[in-house]
Amino acid sequence: MFTLPSTATQWLQGLIAAVIGGGASAGQSWLAMSTAHAIGIDVPVLNFKALGIIMLSAALASMLAFLAKSPIPTTTKSTTLTVTQETIDGRT
Repeated sequence: MFTLPSTATQWLQGLIAAVIGGGASAGQSWLAMSTAHAIGIDVPVLNFKALGIIMLSAALASMLAFLAKSPIPTTTKSTTLTVTQETIDGRT
């Protein structure tokens, strides 16, 4: 099984959160436009195809903004220190 380092996992979670946030923002806009249309304000009505296109473009814009801020996950170096104990004449 392949496991990602914690920094790569955090970076991937941030990328996914940006995509979800962008899509959610587009969904909120669609809801506001639908509500405005329902109460008689003259706004265009979006069908589900248009909503999907807007959600994808908003998600893509958020993803690109995230990648501009954090292009690749940071790498960390780990150092391992090994300590050995010798015995001299039966004493440690």
